[in-house]
Amino acid sequence: MTQFHRQLWYGFLPKRAILMGVHSQSQGLIPGPAEDNLQTVQQELSDCRRCSLCDKRKQVVFGEGNPHARLLFVGEAPGAVEDLQGRPFVDSAGQLLDRMIEAMGLRREEVYITTLVKC
Repeated sequence: MTQFHRQLWYGFLPKRAILMGVHSQSQGLIPGPAEDNLQTVQQELSDCRRCSLCDKRKQVVFGEGNPHARLLFVGEAPGAVEDLQGRPFVDSAGQLLDRMIEAMGLRREEVYITTLVKC
């Protein structure tokens, strides 16, 4: 990860956030179960206004799945269908992803799926 991407990533993380071992610059790692950390991030992002993407979105699209998953899928940003449903990867790309996950012998509920940008 380049310095630019690291700064961009940290710029969108809430002050007390940890996601799958990535920590915020100011606070370091937060102890506790993955579910608690993900809930903290979700609460802090629930009405995010850090950039102009919030002006056109219907809702923040957070990740879903098993917070202890050994496999994490990260997309770029939610599309219109995801914005309406409030779930990541539910459009045609999501259907393809579901088939790929099934081809690996897994179910969607066994992995964690999110996007880097939430709007």
